[in-house]
Amino acid sequence: MAEQTINLVNVYAPNTNTKRRTFLLILELFISRENENILGGDFNSIMDNRLDKLGGDPNSRQAATYFLRTFNERYDLWDIWRERHKDERNYTWTARTTSTIYSFRQELIFSLLAAP
Repeated sequence: MAEQTINLVNVYAPNTNTKRRTFLLILELFISRENENILGGDFNSIMDNRLDKLGGDPNSRQAATYFLRTFNERYDLWDIWRERHKDERNYTWTARTTSTIYSFRQELIFSLLAAP
């Protein structure tokens, strides 16, 4: 097996659009241009409103989704779990109010390794 260096980045992104956008710009400084990148953690964002979200306004978090998709496209990063579970619904965060339950899949792992 050949020696390989992997750049592993643990993420905890802010939960507001303005701060999240700035965070992703700063996160670019931690992306390796020479080695494989794996990013994982709480992105406080979802990739797919239809599959990664249950409850609430179906159109909310659009800016967060756009920022995250643009970042991933720039570095050719793939949502590993979603690539392996194309139409499955599964959530990593849930909150309840008196009348509604909200669930999201916002803890994510991205890598070039999962590219089709």
